[in-house]
This record gives sequence, C-alpha cells and structure tokens, in this order.
Amino acid sequence: MKLRDYVHHKGLLALGTFSKLIEVVLELFVPIFMGIMLDEGVGKQNSKTTYFMLILIGIFSLLGYLSTVFAHFLVARVSQDYAHQLRLALFDKVIDFDHENRSKFSSSSLLNRLNNDVLQTSNALAMTMRIASRAPFLMIGSIVALLITAHKIAVVFMLVLPIVLVLVLFIVMMLIRNNHQLQIENDRMSVIVKENIDGIQSIQAFVQSDYELNRFNKKQSTIVKLQRKLSNISSLGSPLVSAILNVSLVLMIYMAGISINIGDMTQGQVISMINYTTNLILSVLGIFNLMLLYARTITANARIRAVLTLENKENSNELLKDKIKEIEFKNVSYHYPDQSDFLKNVSFTVKENEIIGILGLTGSGKSTILKLVNRLIEPVDGTVLFNRIDYKNYSKESIKEKVGFIDQKNMLLMGTVRSNLSMNKTYKDEALMEALKLAAFELPQSELDREVLKDGANFSGGQRQRLNIARALIRKPDVIIMDDSLASLDNHTQNTIKNNVKKLAQKPIIFIAASRLNTLAIADRIMVVKNGLVEAIGTMEELKETSNTFNKIYQSQVEIAEVK
Repeated sequence: MKLRDYVHHKGLLALGTFSKLIEVVLELFVPIFMGIMLDEGVGKQNSKTTYFMLILIGIFSLLGYLSTVFAHFLVARVSQDYAHQLRLALFDKVIDFDHENRSKFSSSSLLNRLNNDVLQTSNALAMTMRIASRAPFLMIGSIVALLITAHKIAVVFMLVLPIVLVLVLFIVMMLIRNNHQLQIENDRMSVIVKENIDGIQSIQAFVQSDYELNRFNKKQSTIVKLQRKLSNISSLGSPLVSAILNVSLVLMIYMAGISINIGDMTQGQVISMINYTTNLILSVLGIFNLMLLYARTITANARIRAVLTLENKENSNELLKDKIKEIEFKNVSYHYPDQSDFLKNVSFTVKENEIIGILGLTGSGKSTILKLVNRLIEPVDGTVLFNRIDYKNYSKESIKEKVGFIDQKNMLLMGTVRSNLSMNKTYKDEALMEALKLAAFELPQSELDREVLKDGANFSGGQRQRLNIARALIRKPDVIIMDDSLASLDNHTQNTIKNNVKKLAQKPIIFIAASRLNTLAIADRIMVVKNGLVEAIGTMEELKETSNTFNKIYQSQVEIAEVK
C-alpha cells in the first residue's frame, strides 16, 4: 500500500487543487486590468475606464481571496485526516509486529516515526496543496502572459530560469543526503534519553551522571553540526536564487525603459511585465521552498514505508478450539538475528496437568523455550506440536488466548487494577477477586478501580508481579507460563502461589522457569538447559544422577542455605 492511499478525501484534494487554480487565473487577470487602467484610463484621462478597471481589480482580488480561504480550509481537512490515517496504520502495524520485526527498530525510533515523520509528511501534503497546486500554474501563466506582453525582454528570464532550476536541484540533493543522517542521529539521541530516564536510579547509584551527560552532549553536538549544515544550505540557497531572479528583473526593467523611450512599449505594458515577472519570481521561490520541504519529506516517507512494508511471518486463520492437552517439541532450534544457533535440537513432551520446571543459568535459553511455547517467536528448525498438530496451523491470536504468559518483567498499563486484570474483557468482580486471591494479592473489592500509574509506579515490585500473575490466571488458560516470575517474591508468597496454581480446576500444563531450585519444588519434572541444549529431563532425584549442571546448581544453593 502506497502512502498516497492513506489520503481518503481525494475528492476534497481535487477540489482544493481546483480552487488554487481558480485563484491563479483570477490573479493573472489583475496585471492586465492594471495595464489597461494605466494606458486607456489614466493615460487618456478616461475616468469611466479607470473606475471600471478598479472595480474589476477589486472583484477579482476578492474572489481570489475567497478561493484561497476555501482552498486552505480543504488543505487542513485533507492533511490532518491523512496524518490521522497514517499514524493509525503505523500504530496498528507496530502492535502487530512479531518478535523478529520488533527487533529491527528501537522504541525511540518508532516514536519518532509515529510523531515527527508523520507530521513532516502531512505538512508536505498541506504545502503541496497550497504551493504545488498554485506555483506551477502561476509560473506557466506568468510566462505565457510575459511572452505576450514583452516577448523580446522575456528572453532574459527564459535564459536565467534553467540555471535556477539546476541550482535548486543541486541544493535539494545535498539536503536529502544530510537530512537522512540527521534522522538517524535523532533516533540515537532518543535512545540515550530514554535509557537515562528509565535507568535514572542505576545511573545515580553508580555516580554515572557526568558520563551520561558527556555522552548526551557528544550526540547533541553531532546533531547541532548537521542541523547547522542543513540550515546553511537552505539559508544560502534561497537568497542566492532570489538574487539571481531579481537581478534578471532589474535587467528587464532597464531594457523596458529603453523600449518605452523608442516607443516599443507603453507604461501599462511595463507595469504588467513587472507584475508578471514578480509573480514568476514568487512562484519559482515557492517551488524552491517546496523542494526544500520535499528533501526532508523524502527521508520521512522512506522511514514510514520501512515500517509499513514489513510483513510478519505467515499466520493461519484457523482457530485453536480444543483444549491443549499435550505440547511436544521435536528437534526445535532457534537463533536470534545476527547470531548463530542459540537453541539447538530441543525435544520434549509435556501433558495436561503436568508441571515442568526449566532450570538453567542466565542466558542458557530458558526464556527462549517459553517464548516458543507461546509463539512469540517461531522455530528456525523443527516443530512445536499442540495436541500432535503443528501449532503453525493455528492463528497466533487463538494460541495466545489459551496460554497465560507471565513475564519476568512487571508490565502494567496506565488505567486501573480492573482494566489491567481484564485486558479489555468483561469479568465479574468475584472472578477478579478470585484471581487476586490465587496470586496472593490482598486487595479490597472496593479498590478494583484504584488508579494504576505509568509502569505501575504506585505499586511495589512484588505487587506489580502478583497483578501480572492474577492477570494470566483470570483467563483460566490451558497453559500457564511463568518465566522467572516468582523471583521478586518472598518464599512464603511463592509457596502460596505455587500451591494455588497446582490446585487449579482446569488442570493446565504449567511451565516454570527459574534459577533457584526451591522455586521448582512443585515441578513433576525439571528440564536442565545449558548453552541452548537440553542436558537432561527428570525428577530432582533422577537429575542428581544424570546432570552435572543440576548438581553444580544444587550444591551452590545448598551451601548458601547452610551458611544462612
């Protein structure tokens, strides 16, 4: 889909262009009336012709003004709707990105594209309707009228015009190249700002404020240099073009003076020539400024298209209707972009009402396995089967409806406790309170509508984590995934939640990933993961005999417990 397809009011766009054309036609008649008024009215002391021409000039000026106002009203309507539709399409595309596409853009870059780039391209559309629909008509009309009025003198301008157009093209090419680099640097600076705002406590704790200030200053200096360069190119270009055109106008007036003296031209013709030449200069300068705007817009459009043209991997429309009673990994491998194989030939089977723990050191591949279960990512090789059917045969949305995913990040959205638990679904208060009870979160029913600030800033870390757990449990999913989601909780709260989850009536398949053995005590089996490989699967007693990694973790944690 091309960007112009997001212009929904094409009829209004055409009407606005037509209104600007009417404005140009009316404007082109004014110098003619002025010439007639001077030659036939004032020159021959004919007051009737003078007043008549004055009336015509007034009427045509008023009609031109009304046409301009109407056109600008349409410009605002079309350009703002275009910005709305484009921003909506971008946001819809971003929230539907799969993991692979999401990793191609930083959040700061996406924010800049949604805001700055959309604003840039909508402004370009507005200026196109205001200038591009007017300036070419005015330029062509002025050239024709100039050739009719003073064809000999008009040759001067015809010789200068190609030189000006070549100069404009050269300036625009320089601007496009530098503006592309400026947008890249702006994205990088936004990343620095976001990192510092999100990690302000760590920065202050490790006394890194001066270092971060210096890093920001270096990036800001780079951006200022690029902006200064762009400003210099733009500011030098416009006066240079204007000077060339005005010098040509002075030369034309000098030649017109000679023509008047020898009787080849009248004063009215000279006034018309000056007016048409002025209109021609203004139209050329308008086109020049529009080209400067297009130089920035080309970069913005390319950045927007880079998002809109990305496609997720093929997704089936078939719904997963049956309960998930078995999950099987068959020789599953996965690697992240620009990496070699991270997860290699993983195979296991887990059945209904089974709790399987995943144990491993940081970076071993625990979270990657769980993301594959939830189809946040998909295998590079091998197959994941739900009820002995490849889960790619089902839509991602229907899979996620049956899987309760509890991430290690305590993600809450601005709103209320109720809105964060229900996630745009409708639940009775009793169901919400039951989910909170399962997550060991004691909250009076009267506080279900308690406000949740950005990132849950008005809740503690443990409270945020339990709200995340309650949000997953309220859906009564067939599969529950707990990705190190109990780590921020004390042992008593952990045990309460684990016991509650184990007794769930729907008998779900439960995955619990952790680095601590006591978190996995309720697991029927434990899968030990090391460097992307499944080293062993079994009970704790079995793993003591078969897994070196398990024994190392076991010994280290036993020693810590003994010290305590």
